[in-house]
Amino acid sequence: MAFDGAGSGGFPPAHRVRDEELGATAPERSAAPGPNGRPVVPGLTLRLVTAAVAIPIVVACVVAGGVWFSGLILALAAVVAGEIWLLQQRAGHRASPVAALAAALAFPLSAAAGAPQLGWLLLALGIFVTAIPLGASPARHGTLTGWGVSVALGLYVGALLAPGIALRQRPDGLEWLLLVLAATWACDTVAFLVGWRWGRHQLAPTVSPAKSVEGAVAGLVAAVVVAAGASMLLPLPLLRLIGLGSVVGAGAVVGDLIESAVKRQLGAKDSGWIMPGHGGLLDRLDSLLVTGFLGYLYVTATDAVGAP
Repeated sequence: MAFDGAGSGGFPPAHRVRDEELGATAPERSAAPGPNGRPVVPGLTLRLVTAAVAIPIVVACVVAGGVWFSGLILALAAVVAGEIWLLQQRAGHRASPVAALAAALAFPLSAAAGAPQLGWLLLALGIFVTAIPLGASPARHGTLTGWGVSVALGLYVGALLAPGIALRQRPDGLEWLLLVLAATWACDTVAFLVGWRWGRHQLAPTVSPAKSVEGAVAGLVAAVVVAAGASMLLPLPLLRLIGLGSVVGAGAVVGDLIESAVKRQLGAKDSGWIMPGHGGLLDRLDSLLVTGFLGYLYVTATDAVGAP
């Protein structure tokens, strides 16, 4: 059953980035007035409904841990691998969905199994198997490039998702992982709202003109405040929590910009359509990919140096 206006396979037509979208700034987007004459956040209701459905599922899997959380991570990696393939297809690449899937699943599978070296074996096997058609079929322009991009983007997603599983497997992993999630979500939400309403100075004009310095700073502050506030609920030292909030806040901005750069290179505005009001799953995981990885590094590094 195809969606209204969908192309072949039931997928919406490619959303290519128009010149005016690439050049849009936060102030320009916030100019649309609502019934009371004040600006209205675009698509706010749909965003909230989607978040109200998705967040409880994620939190429940995090709390349950074990196979539930590992299964969630593997499912996310698989869906994002599909979005990578679609992004490449829309950009005219000769993409390899199997290569993207193999690269995205290798390290999450090894983390779930508690066998870190297994990830390298699975990755090597996936690269080898998906490379066979390159030598077994007639040379076609762009085939090698498409395959390489599929592997690289799949590996980016999988390698950054896997530390989340390792973090949850720690004895104190539930608390740390929930903190990373809460700080990331606070950063993203506050950065979006402040940037939409008060953003005036572009953060990275050539990568994502809509993102503002004001939004990034506000998001960083929000991440630190949320993390520091956890000291009232958890037996964790305040300075260590402030450090986590700072790392998460900075990482969220970097992750957002990396995904924006990838989409710009592929000429797309959204990575997909699976998250109504938000775009694709990769659009929602862009920050979490980096913050989960950096959060794990921060916790293990501060443990190693004997931080309280």
